[in-house]
Formats: sequence, C-alpha cells, structure tokens
Amino acid sequence: GEARDASGNGSSSPYEIMFQVKGETTISLSPPYPNPFHHKTNFEFVVTGSQIPDNVRLQIISLSGKLVEDFSTDDINDLRIGTNTISWAGLDEYGQPLPNGVYIFRITIQCNNVVLQKAGKIVLVR
Repeated sequence: GEARDASGNGSSSPYEIMFQVKGETTISLSPPYPNPFHHKTNFEFVVTGSQIPDNVRLQIISLSGKLVEDFSTDDINDLRIGTNTISWAGLDEYGQPLPNGVYIFRITIQCNNVVLQKAGKIVLVR
C-alpha cells in the first residue's frame, strides 16, 4: 500500500530507507583483578562487534625479563563476543608456584587488522 497524507494525497514515489549496522569490532581490557593477588588474578577483556579475535596472547614476565607463563588463544575456554577471562594462579609454565614479587604482564589481542596491546605490573603475595 501507498502512504497518504491527511488530505488523501498519495505519495509520488516509493520511500525507502537504507541502513547498515556497523559490525565493527572493539576490544576493551580491564586492569587485572585482584592486584596484588594471593591465589588467582583475572585478566578480563570484552569483545564487541561480530568478529571473534583471531589471536589472543597473555605473557607473564619476571622483572629479570624471563617469560614465566605464556597463554595463547588455545588456552582460553570458549573465546567469544562478550566478556572473556584469562585466570592466572601465579604458577610458571610447569605448574610450579612462583615466588612473591612484581611481574609484568603483556596482553595482545588481534582481530582482523586491529591489534590491541597493553602491558602493566601485577603483584603476587603469598
């Protein structure tokens, strides 16, 4: 049917509205919590849009520069659009407890051609 105005005049041509929903991916990363931590700390990031990240990497590095733990995309259960969490229990790659102290974290999230990288310090207190 055609639209008519209050006087009964019909529209002269069909009226169409075109719109496009932007499915642009955005990634936001929260600071690790708790920090300092005793048993476990969580790295949480939120992905919006329609594209799941291609690659996620979280590295934990000692102050002397030694890589002590390295999480990759495969270590994340159910990577999805929405909230994702990587938990770290203060253990090295062999599952051994690391000593108290300050560690550096570096997280890299890659999605399409967008790369988000953040780094910071986390404090382990047993």
